[in-house]
Amino acid sequence: MMTTIYQIGRRHMTAFALVMCVLAGWAEDLIFDVAESETYSVKIGSQCERIVKNGTGTLTLTATEDADFTGTVEVNAGILKINRIGNLGNPASIVITPGATLDLSGSETVCGKQPWCPSLTMGGSGASGSTGALVRNSGVAWDRMFQNITLTADAVVDIGVETGFGYASALNDSCISLNGYSFTKRGSGTFQLQKRGRVIGDGNIIIEGPTLFENIDMSAGDPTKNCVVLRSTLRWWTSTFDKPINWKLRCEEDGSVKIEDATAVGFGERRLWAGPVESSSGIAFTNNVSSANAAITYAGTIALGGALSLTGHGSVRLTGSSIAADSLDMRKGGLQLSPLSGSTVVFANNSQVYGSFDANCYGSAVSFGGEFAARYANSFTRLRGGDYAFGGAVKLGSNGSTNIWDVSGGSTVVASNSINLGYDIKTEAGHYGAFSVRGEGTEFVVHKQFIASRTANTKEVVNISDGAVFSASRLTVTANGSVPTAEFYVNVDGGTIKPTYGYGWTGGSSAKSGYEPTAFTIFEGGLTVDLGECWADNIPGGNDGKRIHSSFSMALECPGEGRRIASISLPSDDGFASLKYASVPPAVITGCTGASAFLDIDPTTRQPKGIVVTSKGWNLSDDATATVASPDGKTVYTCSIEVTTI
Repeated sequence: MMTTIYQIGRRHMTAFALVMCVLAGWAEDLIFDVAESETYSVKIGSQCERIVKNGTGTLTLTATEDADFTGTVEVNAGILKINRIGNLGNPASIVITPGATLDLSGSETVCGKQPWCPSLTMGGSGASGSTGALVRNSGVAWDRMFQNITLTADAVVDIGVETGFGYASALNDSCISLNGYSFTKRGSGTFQLQKRGRVIGDGNIIIEGPTLFENIDMSAGDPTKNCVVLRSTLRWWTSTFDKPINWKLRCEEDGSVKIEDATAVGFGERRLWAGPVESSSGIAFTNNVSSANAAITYAGTIALGGALSLTGHGSVRLTGSSIAADSLDMRKGGLQLSPLSGSTVVFANNSQVYGSFDANCYGSAVSFGGEFAARYANSFTRLRGGDYAFGGAVKLGSNGSTNIWDVSGGSTVVASNSINLGYDIKTEAGHYGAFSVRGEGTEFVVHKQFIASRTANTKEVVNISDGAVFSASRLTVTANGSVPTAEFYVNVDGGTIKPTYGYGWTGGSSAKSGYEPTAFTIFEGGLTVDLGECWADNIPGGNDGKRIHSSFSMALECPGEGRRIASISLPSDDGFASLKYASVPPAVITGCTGASAFLDIDPTTRQPKGIVVTSKGWNLSDDATATVASPDGKTVYTCSIEVTTI
């Protein structure tokens, strides 16, 4: 065996002699000791078994032909720079020791053969003056160069150009072995982890520049021992080969960092990040796949100091037991919120929704501390199961948009501020809004007022049905001048309306022309008006004695003959302070179709002083009467009806 040693500054060999040794196959070991900087245009022959780079200087190989080399490469110190894609051939292994650098940048962009290296061992942060143990800053794509990567210390890859470069294999046994160390990606170019490769062992992947996870298997991770640290963009492509990523995901930058899925076809639950997500700032999830089964699932806890942002046309599903963020910022796509029973979800401050917000939170509590604005472009909000709290105003609507709210499944929704349907519509573009509360056990409570805006070319609809309860201090219908093209409908089919806190609901005869609903319609299921929490002793905010009971004076329509119109629930004698109340039979009205009636209680004596009957344009007989039970249900009051139609 002949070993050729080239040591700059010690023992000199001419470039011609070096080339002859290599081409003739005389040298099995090439050991370069470079103190400063040397460049050689030499083709490494097939008989060479080992290339060793020693010394703190830079050795550059610039051959114009592809090497036949298949041996091992050791970079023990300094920098080994490869100027052309084929200069190293297909080495069996490359070892980069701590402090050394392999620079694959080069200046040639002419493609030779695609290099292939089954084994890369990295053990350091790079030579002095370099930013990585492995550098790629120019040239053509080397997107599948390495099959297996093993860390023997914290290691860095620096990619400075947007060309494909990375670790890839179609073999199931390819892997990155972290061995307790951190693998850091730097630079503006993309590093690819792809093609069914595995990441094993304790340690971290630190992303300080664009990185692509494509079909990578990280299911063997432990979120207490493995962490993906985001300081830049992680692009996550998925397919049928994916398994759940069981790592912690931590964002450490001030701005949001996108996780992007750009796969053309979705495969449902295979697209799952199982570990926790945390950030002292915010994070953005992007899914660009809009097919129905293409939602990306994050199943771990989420703890963010900033906004949880969603972009892209696809959906993101959150199923963790605890989700906390400063706000929710949905710019596109959809959010499916499906935490386990007993979970808590908190968005502390103002949130906005552009797309579909679908919450299935049975047995869980969801809180929005600030304003909730579902008024941009088109939005659909569905709240099912669980307890929902909105601390700020809820604003639904924007110019030319469609905004739909649907509350069902036994949900309890409490809005501490106001609800504004058709908010801030100022142009002829119009708006369509639908607000539905439906189902037994479902209750929607608005502590302030429910505002329906009537502006040109708008249609707003409120639906209360199937045993649901809708409670608000006041229903206010607002109008912007003359609005002949504006429509506002209230439809009740087996629902309960509870005007709360003594302020009453306004509309119909009590509102100015143009401000009343287009129609307040009661369908076959009927309407229950519950006045059981409206006594002065129960009114918050120091209003005791100012008003005794709430009023409900809406224009009512009941299509068809012989259907139950309304029942009225009033408080019992012992319920003024305790909020208890007793239901009484529905009002019985004869000689008048489509009317409703209830007792008018004297504010001082709290005794009935008359019966209030409302109707809207139906013909009355001369002997029309109304019969209503007293609050305690023991006394029945009957009166003749003399109605002024409204």
